Amino acid sequence: MAEILSLPSSLRLVLFIAQMLTAASLLFCAVYGIVGKHNRLRVAHVCALFASLVTLIVTHTPLLENINAEVATYFHLILIAPFATATLILIKEKDFSFVLDMVWAVVTLPFLSVIPYFEYISSACLALVIIRAVLIVKYTLDTVSKSPGRLAIKYAIDRTADGIAFVNIFGRITYLNSELKRVLADLNISSYMRAAKIVEEIEACAAKNGRKVSDLSFIVGVGESAYRFSFDSPLTQITCVNVTEEENLVAKSEQNNFLLEKTNDELSRALGEIDSIEKERELLIIKGQLHDELAQKLSVLHMFILNDKSGDLKNLKSLLSSLEITSTMSEYVGTVEDLVNSFKAIGVEIHVRGNLPSDENIKKIAYKLTKETTTNAIKHAKASEIFVEFSTENGMFTARASNGGIMPSEIALGNGLTTLKAEVEAQGGRFVAHIVGGFVVKIEVPTNQNPV
Repeated sequence: MAEILSLPSSLRLVLFIAQMLTAASLLFCAVYGIVGKHNRLRVAHVCALFASLVTLIVTHTPLLENINAEVATYFHLILIAPFATATLILIKEKDFSFVLDMVWAVVTLPFLSVIPYFEYISSACLALVIIRAVLIVKYTLDTVSKSPGRLAIKYAIDRTADGIAFVNIFGRITYLNSELKRVLADLNISSYMRAAKIVEEIEACAAKNGRKVSDLSFIVGVGESAYRFSFDSPLTQITCVNVTEEENLVAKSEQNNFLLEKTNDELSRALGEIDSIEKERELLIIKGQLHDELAQKLSVLHMFILNDKSGDLKNLKSLLSSLEITSTMSEYVGTVEDLVNSFKAIGVEIHVRGNLPSDENIKKIAYKLTKETTTNAIKHAKASEIFVEFSTENGMFTARASNGGIMPSEIALGNGLTTLKAEVEAQGGRFVAHIVGGFVVKIEVPTNQNPV
C-alpha cells in the first residue's frame, strides 16, 4: 500500500479521476445489461470489472493510507473475478479482446509489488481497462440505439392492420391493440372481460354469422367485412385478420361451381336429347333402306314372274339373298359375277367390260354399284339390259353403269346410291349421276393396285 501511495500526488489524482470515470461507465453498462437481459456471462464480467475498479479506488485513496496492508492485500483478491470471467469468455466464445482484461487483472495484483516500479506498471495497466471500458460502452450504446423502446413497439403494433391481444398466466389481457379493440366493439364484445370469456363470445358470433375453421380458428362477419380470429393453446394470444377479400373469392368460387354443375346438368340433358334424335334419325334411315331394298326385291320378283322363269327358282333365291339389306360397305356378300348370273336368271342382262383390281375395297364398291344400278334400272326404268364398265389407270379406278330403259325426268338417288356416294367421297373419290341417253352413274376411287 505504501508503494502505491508513494506516487506523486498529481499522478495519483489523474489515476483516481480516470478510475472513477471508468467505473461509472462500467456501472452504466452493467445496469443496462441486467435490465436488457443480455448475455449473462458478459454482464457478470462487466460487474467484476466494476467491482475491481472500486476496490482499487478505495485502497488507493489517501484517506485510507493507514489501512492495514494485509487487509488491503486480501481485499485486492477480488481482481481474480474479472480474470476468471475473461478466461471463460475467451474459451467459450473465442473472443481474444478479453486477454487485455486478464493481463490487467494479473498485473494489478498487490502481491506483485516486489517488482521494481510496480506502482507505475500497475498504474499504466489502467490504460488496458480504460480501453476495454470504451469498447464495452460503445457496444452498449450501439445496442441502445438499435433497440426500439416499449413505446415504439406499442406504436408499431397499434398501427398494424391486424388485431392482436396478449394474455397473461392469469387469463387477463395485458395488451390489446386498437384494431382488435375496434372489431370487438363492432361485435358488442367488451375488451375488459377475461380472455376465455372473449373467446366464448367470438365463437357465439361465428355460430350466428360466420363459420368454424378449426377448434382454434373462426371466421366472423362484421358488417360488410369478414375477420378470422385465431387463438393459441394454452390461451396466450388472440389474433384477428381481415379476410374479406378471401371470403368474397370463396363465395364467388362456390357460385361458379354451382353454375358449372347446373351447366353440366343441362349439357347432359342436351346430349341425351341429341342421342335420342340421332337414334331416331338412324331408325328412319334404316326404315328407308328397308323400304328401298324391299322394293328392289319385289321388282326383281315381278320381273321374274313376267318372264315366267319358274325353272330358275334356285337362281331367284340366290339373287334375292344377294339383295339383302346392307347399310355399309363392310357388309359385302358376293361378287359382280354372282350378280350377273343371278340377274340373268330373271331375264336381265348385265354387260360387264373391263377388269377389277385386286383391292378388296374396290371390289366391294364395284359390287354395290352393280347391284344398286341394276335393281334401280329394273324398278324405275323397266330395263332388261345394264351396261357396266370398269377401268384402272394411273392409280384411279373408274366404274360406269348405265341402262337403256325408260329415261327419267330428273335424277333421284335412293338410300343405296346415297350411301355409296358418301362412302366413295369418304375415300377421296368422286360420284357422278346424270342423264345422257339414259340414267348413268360414274364413280372414281383412288387405288394403288393393278387390275386382275
